[in-house]
Amino acid sequence: MGYTHYWTSRGFTDKEWSQLTSATKEIIARVQQSGIEIAGPQGEGAPIIDDRIVFNGAGTAGCEPFVLGRTFSRGFCKTQQLPYDAAVVAVLVVAESTGALTWTSDGKAADHEAGRKLAEDIV
Repeated sequence: MGYTHYWTSRGFTDKEWSQLTSATKEIIARVQQSGIEIAGPQGEGAPIIDDRIVFNGAGTAGCEPFVLGRTFSRGFCKTQQLPYDAAVVAVLVVAESTGALTWTSDGKAADHEAGRKLAEDIV
């Protein structure tokens, strides 16, 4: 199957979603400042942050797009531990801190370290 993150969301309140989208913009900015390109779902263009959060690594540095919506959902994202994985983990950590989402991963705690560090002072 590959290195994948899985989540279940009960759906986000207006306040939780606003906090999450704001945090996601900050996470993406931080990742891009470190030299990791974040793109839209197909690996080009801009990430989508509205009633969904959708992004991927840029070009060949992407795998599956990360897609998280406001309403109840179950999802997964295979990142192959490519650099954009840190942004995926960071968004999941922040989303989990709202209480609206739980997640698991094929990775171990050490694999999530970069993403947790990105989310550290946001949550």
